[in-house]
Amino acid sequence: MNEIATDTALEELPQINHETTPTVWVVIVTWNRADAVISCLISLNALTYPNFKVVVVDNGSTDGTVQKLRDIFPSLDIIANSRNQGYTGGNNAGIEHALRHGAAYVLIINNDTRVHPRLIDELVAVAESDPRIAVVGGKALWAHQPRRIWAAWCELTYGPMLTRVYGRDAIDSPFYQQVRDVGQVVGCGYMWRREALEDVGLLDTSFFGYHEDVDWCYRARCNGWRVVYAGNAIIYHTGSLSTDSQFRESMPMMYFLGRNAVLFTKKHSNPWRLAQITFAAALGSLHRVWRGQPGAARGERLFWQGFRDGLANRNRQTNFRFEPPAAERSQA
Repeated sequence: MNEIATDTALEELPQINHETTPTVWVVIVTWNRADAVISCLISLNALTYPNFKVVVVDNGSTDGTVQKLRDIFPSLDIIANSRNQGYTGGNNAGIEHALRHGAAYVLIINNDTRVHPRLIDELVAVAESDPRIAVVGGKALWAHQPRRIWAAWCELTYGPMLTRVYGRDAIDSPFYQQVRDVGQVVGCGYMWRREALEDVGLLDTSFFGYHEDVDWCYRARCNGWRVVYAGNAIIYHTGSLSTDSQFRESMPMMYFLGRNAVLFTKKHSNPWRLAQITFAAALGSLHRVWRGQPGAARGERLFWQGFRDGLANRNRQTNFRFEPPAAERSQA
């Protein structure tokens, strides 16, 4: 698929009529990170957009998240899943809730983020500029270094990690403040158009977590929709708390990165691309081990376990046994 090379000057975007603003539903999926999601919800109070609603989807937390949320936010819409349905299943439940309640747009944000006050204003201004825009993604900045970019947008490369992330750890600059068509917007702060969701469908739950955003954006573009990055829509990201090993339960990120890269390639491409990503992944793995990053050996074992499971059409996402944090193990 040829990349669309459309850039739009920010000053050309339409002004939002605050008397007729489209309804935006904000969906937040959480799992055993009560403090994080509470902080994220509090940050929404700063939003300047006048017409948004919020639903939190709890993915079977065991740390009392649901009760804490009900105590602090008694009017908050909460979907309490009985088990962890993954990032995909959790978000799909929230999206369906939003669409049933009249959402014109659905904004997905991670529970470990906080929002810039004009996040929704900027996203809606871009989305309203063209009805062919399926999804608009914001720019994620590091919460602890807000001039440094966590991620801007991605392009499909088939290796070593399926996509190339643009802006990672770069200092924010005018280059990252543009509006442009991209291969994929980053999944921790992106907003879908209702009509696009009805046309393209929801997230593919077979991905569980990671690369589901690559898959959805790819499907949207195959259906003739635009996928657009909005450089002035900002969200602050603390990092992937769901995969943080300091918690007793954490999602095995490297497993899903390996597995889902194969899953995407088998779903959308051909054996030559599968050979390409296998070779690129092997080189990337060797490079990561050579750099000697902490935990690299365990991470690579998980990555290749996932890679093999992807080739074998196997998914052991429910079979992981999570170890307690290292500090607790040393005291046992």
